[in-house]
Amino acid sequence: MLSHEESGIAIVLPILDERPNLTGLFSRLDLEAAKIPIREVICVDDGSRDGTLEYLKEEASKSHIFHIEIVERHEKQGQVNACITGAGMASSRYVAFMDADLQHPPETLSAMYAQTQLGYELVVGCRYHGKAAVHRYPSRGVISRGAMGLSHLLLSWSRQLKDPMSGFFLTERRYVEKLIPLNNRCKLLLYVLATNKDLRTIEVPYSFEERAHGESKTVNPGFGFIFRYLIEILTYFKISPSDPRYERSGRN
Repeated sequence: MLSHEESGIAIVLPILDERPNLTGLFSRLDLEAAKIPIREVICVDDGSRDGTLEYLKEEASKSHIFHIEIVERHEKQGQVNACITGAGMASSRYVAFMDADLQHPPETLSAMYAQTQLGYELVVGCRYHGKAAVHRYPSRGVISRGAMGLSHLLLSWSRQLKDPMSGFFLTERRYVEKLIPLNNRCKLLLYVLATNKDLRTIEVPYSFEERAHGESKTVNPGFGFIFRYLIEILTYFKISPSDPRYERSGRN
């Protein structure tokens, strides 16, 4: 029998004011956990003020196949920081990163996990591949594609992916847990690739939906996001694999 470490999956959710979306999310994760070995759901909250924390604590007291861990933080430090913090708390071999707003469908996790069993080390949920579909406001699509173009232009190793902007991916915990948790950054996938350029990688299509409740914490209506994203890309442009400046010693 495989141990928890060998078989398990931890879901890491960076969260900020997502109370209306959480009921549907946990219901769908319960269904998915009946099919694949989701052992942990680690919720990293960056200072929610809409009742999110209270709901998470209530949900953690209920019976689930997986254990729910809650990390309370009092200020927004960015998705990259939140995700790395969550990965450092996981005990499962695999870690999946996804948003809590239901734009990343939990039902895709089964197909993603299946690819790890075929030997892939990084499995990326892709909005622009195969049977994938994207349903969102046109302005956000322009901004997202502009950021993706910058990534392909400046980071040659990101061209292996049709969707290097994806925040929905599954990989082995060891590729993430030792990274320095940079603040005010939003694209962990690029950080992982910058420090592990030789990972065996595959994309799995999924249908992306516009969020039903709340507002995006990453892509804003204006083009200021592109300039912030450019600064982030330049950070990853300078990183070489195993760069000691971006690696912690030991676990959290």
